[in-house]
Amino acid sequence: PISNISKISVVKGPAPTLFGANSMGGVINIVSQRVVGPPVREARLSFSENGGSELFLNYGAAANRLDWWLSAGRSASDGYNLSGDFQSKSLEDGGLRYNSDYRHINLDGKLNYTLADKTLVSLSAGMYDAVRGLPTGTDKGTYQRYPYWRRWYADIGADGQFGAQSEWKVKFYYDDCENRLRRFKDSAMTEPNLVFDSYHDSYDLGGILGYRLNVSEHLNNASNIGLRRDGIRRQENTGALWVENHLTTFSAGDQIELIPI
Repeated sequence: PISNISKISVVKGPAPTLFGANSMGGVINIVSQRVVGPPVREARLSFSENGGSELFLNYGAAANRLDWWLSAGRSASDGYNLSGDFQSKSLEDGGLRYNSDYRHINLDGKLNYTLADKTLVSLSAGMYDAVRGLPTGTDKGTYQRYPYWRRWYADIGADGQFGAQSEWKVKFYYDDCENRLRRFKDSAMTEPNLVFDSYHDSYDLGGILGYRLNVSEHLNNASNIGLRRDGIRRQENTGALWVENHLTTFSAGDQIELIPI
């Protein structure tokens, strides 16, 4: 959630290999919140048209070498409005966009512990749960809904320094996303008109170890190794055969950066 973000930095072009594989095109680095001062307590409630509502709760505190951040939120809406000049069609007459309603719930937490040598160890976990419709095309009717769309994750990581000129980082993570998609023959979306009821579950499991050495202000070297396991398990319709696919990837990289002037 936005309220759990401290900053977002964009690294353009080839990024240091400390970020891992697949960063040649750049990196968007999203840094979550930390509390280094007094406790933070936040609550926000808002309402909007079409039955829209949002509730966000955040709490963060620190004690000695330990700090933590917890957040929770719920948002819901009957959908969004089309533009005022939308021309009515057979599948959409304008006004409130058909089948654009949603309900989202999220829970997130992060725990940090700083060791005596300033090494930081972090544990993060979270869950996102949703129910939402999928608006049909305005020229071709496709009536679909997600009765649930769920994602949860957990990761543990640490970073620190070896002397004044080098730094290291390690992370292990697990990320799981599952959803159920149902398609119907018409806009009534009733059980007798069910076309299919599909299920999809995918996960990422892996780790990365990175090291960076700053030889001088003009020369540095960064390297990393990573191991990742991807899996997909899906069922095209209730009662159909389950299909599973898995992929294991190992990566290693080293980058020397020279800044002449």
